[in-house]
Amino acid sequence: MNDGPDLNAPAVSCEQLRAERASQVRAEVTSARLEGLEPVPEFFLLAERYVSGALTLEQFSAAIQTPSPFG
Repeated sequence: MNDGPDLNAPAVSCEQLRAERASQVRAEVTSARLEGLEPVPEFFLLAERYVSGALTLEQFSAAIQTPSPFG
């Protein structure tokens, strides 16, 4: 059994990664709004950095934890 990467798997393009990240952010914003919360402008600035690849998911998550990005 090989636990390494699947070399036969199709490559994921940068645009596909950006689209997936943007979709994740949209889902989080929608979820927050359904709960009656509105993201603050700083959240969207951080989200843009995450979508562009300037922040990892871990960095983005840590950055939005404090203070609360939702008003």
